[in-house]
Amino acid sequence: MPSARPHRSPVPGSPPARSAVASHIIILNDFAHVEGGGSKVAILSAQALAVRGRQVIFLAAVGPVEPALAAAGVRTICLGQQPLAADPNPLRAAARGLWNRTAADKLRDALRPLDPESSIVHLHGWTKALSGSVIRAALQAGFPLVATLHDYAAVCPNGGFYDYRAERLCHRRPLSAACILTDCDSRRYAHKLWRLVRHGVQTGPGRLAAIPHFINVSEVGRALQAPHLPRDSRLHFVPNPIEAVRAPPAAPAQQAEFLFVGRLAAEKGVRLFAAAARESGLPAAFVGDGYLRAELQRIAPAARISGWLPSREVTRRIECSRALVFPSQWPETQGLAVLEAAARGVPAIVSDGCAACEWVEHGVTGLLFRSGDRVGLQRRMARIAADDALTARLGRRAYERFWDDPPTVDRHAAALARLYDGILQEEGSRCRRGEPVGSRRCRG
Repeated sequence: MPSARPHRSPVPGSPPARSAVASHIIILNDFAHVEGGGSKVAILSAQALAVRGRQVIFLAAVGPVEPALAAAGVRTICLGQQPLAADPNPLRAAARGLWNRTAADKLRDALRPLDPESSIVHLHGWTKALSGSVIRAALQAGFPLVATLHDYAAVCPNGGFYDYRAERLCHRRPLSAACILTDCDSRRYAHKLWRLVRHGVQTGPGRLAAIPHFINVSEVGRALQAPHLPRDSRLHFVPNPIEAVRAPPAAPAQQAEFLFVGRLAAEKGVRLFAAAARESGLPAAFVGDGYLRAELQRIAPAARISGWLPSREVTRRIECSRALVFPSQWPETQGLAVLEAAARGVPAIVSDGCAACEWVEHGVTGLLFRSGDRVGLQRRMARIAADDALTARLGRRAYERFWDDPPTVDRHAAALARLYDGILQEEGSRCRRGEPVGSRRCRG
């Protein structure tokens, strides 16, 4: 797909004479609970938009449903399905991953009573359960659609620009001959072939190539994806929100434990962190879950692995850590945990190959190390462990920089609301001028 046109402003175009307001917002995400950064953003934004007076519908395939959604007045439609990776019937999972008919039908039902001129559909995650069927359903119903690029699934078949076999970044052009012939999948080459088929389905019948608006959340993500997005689509910059309330900073120099927060998957660099902790003898903890949990416990028997925790408990664990370790070996698109740590005055040790490094100034707000370099990570951890003054200074500067311009949930919701209203205004103006509109049925 030819390159999308980037726009840094969260409001597309110049406001026309007649205003438009997105009174109804339909948020689509694979999960109705927090299972990773993308789902957390989807849920936080749904709550915040509802609090701001927007009518929000949250449609997800996989439960359980986050209780905070109902508390905020969000109407949640959960299909009660399993994630594709957890379905015991592989044939059913493969078919549903290509086209989730139930999800498309439920979305059409939810959209039927709504007015496309005052409603917008926001797609967050679709590759783990919903499938591209929901994209087609929204566009066929004539609703404006915007998608947040939480990962690289819109352009890369395995979603990560990452070679799981070689455990390193992949620089092949998506869908080139070299891409198709490379066994880069985390499972086996047969699954890579299925991913290629899925990518063809989501860009063809699923109409991913017809999505008119995308949201990017970092410069690294924009640079990797923009050349491969549809030429006629618009790319808007809206940073992810951080759930934080300003309070006196933590005291990381008084703590000992190094903390990882996130999915326990190979691309996250968790093996690297576990090995570095074991070999250095430094205390380590993991908050999160994933298929590598048992292996990590074998690599670092002394490490604490808690699984997923409520957000307040995650914050408490960050406050009780000496530093956050973010060793990701794939590009990421932001890295929420780094900013969550900065909000509490805890420094981060971050791989230089991922988008999270955009939020760390080496030696000022945290430390960087070369991606995949276990010895380099050990040295950074040892430096933090041995120097209380350095740890305190890094944490203090991270805290100050975060709160100088905080990407809070409320500010994120305000930026989204402006974006939604701007899209409706722009498409309404084009309809009135008789111009073609990709996702909108113009009324006479």
